[in-house]
Amino acid sequence: MPHDIIDNRELHLADAVRPLLSESVRAHFAVGYFFLSGFKAIAEQLATVQELRLLIGNTSDRATVEQLPGHVAPHATLGAPFTTAPELQEHFASAVSARDQLRAEMIALQEEMDWLVYSAYGLLGSNHPAAQIPAEPAPLDQALRPFRLVERAETEMESWPQAAPGVLQDPISIPQLGLTYLPKAWPDARKRLWEARMWAIFQSEDIRRIEQPVYKRRWDEQWKVSNRWMAGPVAYAQELVDAFRWWLAEKAEWHLENKANGGPVELAGWAAALWKDKRIQAAWTVIAEAVLAVERWRFENAENKDGKKAPESADSYEAFAKFFKETVQDECVPDGIPPAIPWDDLAAKKKWPTSQLKKAQTVRGKLNVPRERFRQTADGSFVWAGRV
Repeated sequence: MPHDIIDNRELHLADAVRPLLSESVRAHFAVGYFFLSGFKAIAEQLATVQELRLLIGNTSDRATVEQLPGHVAPHATLGAPFTTAPELQEHFASAVSARDQLRAEMIALQEEMDWLVYSAYGLLGSNHPAAQIPAEPAPLDQALRPFRLVERAETEMESWPQAAPGVLQDPISIPQLGLTYLPKAWPDARKRLWEARMWAIFQSEDIRRIEQPVYKRRWDEQWKVSNRWMAGPVAYAQELVDAFRWWLAEKAEWHLENKANGGPVELAGWAAALWKDKRIQAAWTVIAEAVLAVERWRFENAENKDGKKAPESADSYEAFAKFFKETVQDECVPDGIPPAIPWDDLAAKKKWPTSQLKKAQTVRGKLNVPRERFRQTADGSFVWAGRV
């Protein structure tokens, strides 16, 4: 029975599209993922098409993205190339500094916007000391927002021992205690503003309710570390490791496609070939320290440390090869598992072990969309997933 389903097994998409393009003046495509390598397969037939429109998903590669309209080139300073480990460390430090500065500026604007809204909705009078909005608010650490200071003061006062009967104890309010947490270098005007806002939180039931942490954007969820949102040095370290993993996967795919003719290749030889790249060697020196920072954080926050040794730095080639293996496995599915077929249907055929189907589903998702970079053959070697 004839149908319009193209499964890329008996009928390939490029073969079906080429005749249609040859007879068309307009072509509109909606695709979940888009790569130049696939686009080239129909490029010749597109020469006569007068109008081409693409609706694409967010899965692509760097080479493709750079050719698309609207591509933004890397930042002149933060995106500067590197050739040595010290250069990469310098660029990374600059990026962290710039990000922290922007974050502090955004936190300050968020704080002022909140209090402006309280005044606009009548929770505070426009002349109330807490509702005075600076024209250019200074950058602000998220831990110094008024609700954070009130929360910290309440926690501290709860831990204070009660005065013994007959013993005088100097009373202090929560807003007054909150003021002691402010930096001494702050201008007096800003300290007075913060004092007024802490008193507003303390005295107004409506504002106090809104200023609860659960209702506030807390700015302490920067990057996921072990499935836990974190901020600060360990978050930056994990983000750097994740960025390097993506960059390494890009280089691995390029090598497999262009230098190894799509494969097959053995993992050991593949890793050794990439290691010849001096930039990878320079980067690994920096990444190994970032990996160590994350591992130390995990060790220090582990519930059970019995019999476990504190992690140590590992910037050797052997450590890189292990990291590379993990990177490839994260982007790989067993060869021969067809896409776009429900996983239950594939399991019912009993052609593939359950472990292989689970591995493929982890990469492709529940709809079995082929977004892997690599495929592993039965003998353990690897081939490029873009090869038809």
